[in-house]
Amino acid sequence: MVFLLSVASSLALAISACTKTTEDYAAEVDRNAERDVVLKTLQETDPTFYDQIRDRAAGRLAAGESEAEVLEAMQAEMRAYGLRQAPYVAAAPGGAVVEVIHAEKALIEHLQATDVDTCAQFAMAGLPAGYQADARTKPLIDRAATARLVAGQSGRASPVTREDPGQADFVAIYETMVAGGVDEALGQQFFGTGLMSAPPRTQCDVTAAFYSAVVAQPPARAEAVSAFIIKTVAEQMAPAGG
Repeated sequence: MVFLLSVASSLALAISACTKTTEDYAAEVDRNAERDVVLKTLQETDPTFYDQIRDRAAGRLAAGESEAEVLEAMQAEMRAYGLRQAPYVAAAPGGAVVEVIHAEKALIEHLQATDVDTCAQFAMAGLPAGYQADARTKPLIDRAATARLVAGQSGRASPVTREDPGQADFVAIYETMVAGGVDEALGQQFFGTGLMSAPPRTQCDVTAAFYSAVVAQPPARAEAVSAFIIKTVAEQMAPAGG
């Protein structure tokens, strides 16, 4: 199972046809950042990387690449950035790391009610590349994306060292899930072999129940499990050899 939310899913690029030079395109991206909460948060939390991704996008546009090609490249960069930043997110102080899980919980519950297939995709592998959010979904994606950016900044500035959660912590979460209505066998499968072969509705519902169970735990356990999820899933998603 994968809980990583691609920060890139919130990016939007609207370049006017009249701009010509690299500098013009860079200025347009900056103007877009003032209107886009995710880009603005990236600019505030990691200005060096923001400048790099902006300048690369501007250079591609000036070289004649299409807006769609440039946006796809930006999304790939942002997804890779999210993976690299995961250890800092996991090291964030308690409130920041748990807010990531709260934000993703809100998103998965919305998808659970409105788009089961996308909910299942998010539960198993993150939002699909190029996902176009509607007006109700985008604010939830923005919240989840900005929560990770803010937590990453906090984890770099003031890292917290935590012990990994133990068996008792996961048993408590399993019991909370079962008490909430999850079938015992499905709960055991979730913590055992996983749900990759399960129907989308099952993947969605059981993962949503897991998020609810995590945030329902006492603060210390919720923090430890949240940090462990973020760190472990990023390690699983990292490309081989790097």
